[in-house]
Amino acid sequence: MLKFSVLRLAIFFACLGLLWLVGLRSPDQLLLLLLLAAVISMVISFFALKGPRDQFSAQIDDRVNRTLARRKAASEDEQAEDREVDSA
Repeated sequence: MLKFSVLRLAIFFACLGLLWLVGLRSPDQLLLLLLLAAVISMVISFFALKGPRDQFSAQIDDRVNRTLARRKAASEDEQAEDREVDSA
């Protein structure tokens, strides 16, 4: 997750720097500079960071699956305990 976020920020600041070098320097163009850098960096990130994004999403999927498995195991334990209490 950290790697993906750092790469996204690096792309954003690279776009910001390039747009500043192109000429978007005046204070009244600050909002335009930030918006253009954000949009351009999003497009670049979508294509350039496919691998890290897929890794990040696989990590999230793995965590969710482990959490669901723990909850299912806990639920099965509770059901087994309930059956033991009911049979006694």
